[in-house]
Amino acid sequence: MKVLDEISSLLSAAFALEALALKPGNVHPYVSMRNNMTYEDFVLTSTIIQPYIFKCVKRGFYQWRTRAVFADLLRKALSKVIDTTGANTCLGSLLLVMPIAYSAGRMLRLRKDLGEHHSILRIARETVMSSTVYDAIEFYRAVRLASPGYIRKTDDVGEQVNVWDPKYKSKLLLRGEGLGYILEKTCSRDIVACEAVSYSITSKSVEFFKRRLRAHRDFRRAISETYLYILSNNIDTMVLRLRGYDAALKTSNMASRTLEKIIRISDNWIKEVSRLDQIFAVEKICPGSTADIIVAVLATLLISNYNKPYTIYK
Repeated sequence: MKVLDEISSLLSAAFALEALALKPGNVHPYVSMRNNMTYEDFVLTSTIIQPYIFKCVKRGFYQWRTRAVFADLLRKALSKVIDTTGANTCLGSLLLVMPIAYSAGRMLRLRKDLGEHHSILRIARETVMSSTVYDAIEFYRAVRLASPGYIRKTDDVGEQVNVWDPKYKSKLLLRGEGLGYILEKTCSRDIVACEAVSYSITSKSVEFFKRRLRAHRDFRRAISETYLYILSNNIDTMVLRLRGYDAALKTSNMASRTLEKIIRISDNWIKEVSRLDQIFAVEKICPGSTADIIVAVLATLLISNYNKPYTIYK
């Protein structure tokens, strides 16, 4: 169906649009490279992942019964991205967007209006929580493939299966726990995992984005402001793991002060955000978890306006 392809294209576009805006500490067009990733890597990513997101939308629409609900498509998409760009540009963002894709397919099947973002995110959460042990295995495979520096073999994971355990697959099968259950248990140390089982930050941020866009009709500025809004109100766990709690709290406080400034002014907002970006660059602060949530925000916005998606950026 044509509409399924259109929805998957919009969801994929969110990965490029996220990188379009000035986001302190993360990739944007005004830096040549950051954390071995470039703006071009994210543009390529948005194209590479589209076929896999399309398959996920189709699964939701036809309610196909597969051993894994969505994580096998996540892992395959990530593998293709790494093969092409040499970088992990989308592990966290795919974890959030794949269930949204499945949700969109389900809603279209039920002939429901995609204009209600609360419903989209509610079904996305249900998708995560109804995932299987095979989703857990596929997600572990994806993490091992991406090998992010903030997930270490020495991490204390309590009673959970360590992602780097050579026998992770057999241990996960023995426990029989779905991916949603595992992510829920990881909430205290990973904001993206926590978001995947709630979508609470995404929902609030969609509303914030809309308010800011109505205020000035500047799409890139709204992305920057929403990024700062999320960072102001949450501890970015990527910063927390790499730099410690004090640095993560300082990061949130700096984002809050910058957001307050740019909301008050109509001019020179880029100068204020660029100043924070320079500070983060010097201090090697990269709020990557916040950027992942921004992708989910943009994906939700785009498909909730899928008949006229241009209305959110023009």
